[in-house]
Amino acid sequence: MSSRACPVCSYDNVEQIGQDPLDMKVLYKCPRCGPFLLTELVFVKYERKLKSSKLSAWIRAHSEQKKEPPTISTDFLENHLKDLPEHTPKEKMLLFLGVLKKRAEYTGELVEIKCKTDYPLVHASQWQEMACLSQELDRLGYIKNNLASGGNLSCQMLTEGEGHLEKHETQIASLVTFDHHPKSKFLNSQYIDEQFKKCESRIDHGDYEGALTSAKTFLEAILQEISNVHEEKQNKDKSTLPKLFKQTLKNTSLGNIDDHTKVILRGLITTVHGLSELRNKAGDSHPSKITPDKRHAQLAVNTAKTIACFLAE
Repeated sequence: MSSRACPVCSYDNVEQIGQDPLDMKVLYKCPRCGPFLLTELVFVKYERKLKSSKLSAWIRAHSEQKKEPPTISTDFLENHLKDLPEHTPKEKMLLFLGVLKKRAEYTGELVEIKCKTDYPLVHASQWQEMACLSQELDRLGYIKNNLASGGNLSCQMLTEGEGHLEKHETQIASLVTFDHHPKSKFLNSQYIDEQFKKCESRIDHGDYEGALTSAKTFLEAILQEISNVHEEKQNKDKSTLPKLFKQTLKNTSLGNIDDHTKVILRGLITTVHGLSELRNKAGDSHPSKITPDKRHAQLAVNTAKTIACFLAE
């Protein structure tokens, strides 16, 4: 066991614990970022690139959600670091209110905030920015703030702040969950549009069974990719389309939204299940029990695109 400055946020005297002697990973236990794994080779090669407030916030999100310490790999730094989200000042203020709500047992309870170690929670670039966010929230009447010495805050959530947070419940859920993880090539509108055009082409050529198969396949690819992004171990051979969809709702921010939206999501689950059953009975990968016509294919393809666009947002 030894210590050095955190390679991500430069916090002094961070504890290091050796892990696997084969891959030379070291566990860093940073009070600001939270725990993460890093090899000495990556540290030496990417020392400058590691200095990132966005990376610090992403690591801290793992810790706050009780996830396993993430491994900062060469692939992550080369291909995904640039995709970590940038948050606006308004989004950072919502995150600040979320921190107060999580730490307070009741509205108005005095909550201690240590800006010098807590600023990654609100995706601030430095502790002074977090202090400025608290002052703006105070000015708006959402919190009562008192800046003490050494960057420490004593804050109270006010009723107006509680109401503002509830009004943006869906947005705050997406900001504080593992949607911080960079998205893959499947989770974007370009990929969805490309697959949709392929399905439409099969419809135009009268290949209705092929269109059903393509619609289900590309939706399954997106659902499986979301499962991979959220680091959920799935058995691709045994996970049916409805099960994949339900698992996606369970493991992403979609599960944290209001009851009215959940009713809509349950309808989407039923739609996905219906699409799956339609394909199972009419798709070209099974012996056809019914002969699908153009309207069946259009329903399947349009439903798949609607759900895919919703999930990729």
